[in-house]
Amino acid sequence: MKTYILNLIVAICFIIVPVFTNAEKPSKEQETTTQPSAEDSQQEGTKQDSKKEEKRRAILSMRDKTLAQLFETNPEAKAEVEKSVGYAVFDAT
Repeated sequence: MKTYILNLIVAICFIIVPVFTNAEKPSKEQETTTQPSAEDSQQEGTKQDSKKEEKRRAILSMRDKTLAQLFETNPEAKAEVEKSVGYAVFDAT
């Protein structure tokens, strides 16, 4: 059982880490040669920041719910997670 949990945690880490390390690629509109005004770029930056923050909150909420379910169904997993170097959770749907 310990091996299964450890393998699951490692697999989750390999899946979730790229989500946080890859920068968003600019869209075709953002690659145009015209320079946006400072106000336009500030508004767009605010929109992107709010979208990123919303995604971050959703991921953290999912993490909390998933770990709570895991610890409820398998109390020994809590000790394994606490001893581990790191962990990650992801939505498989």
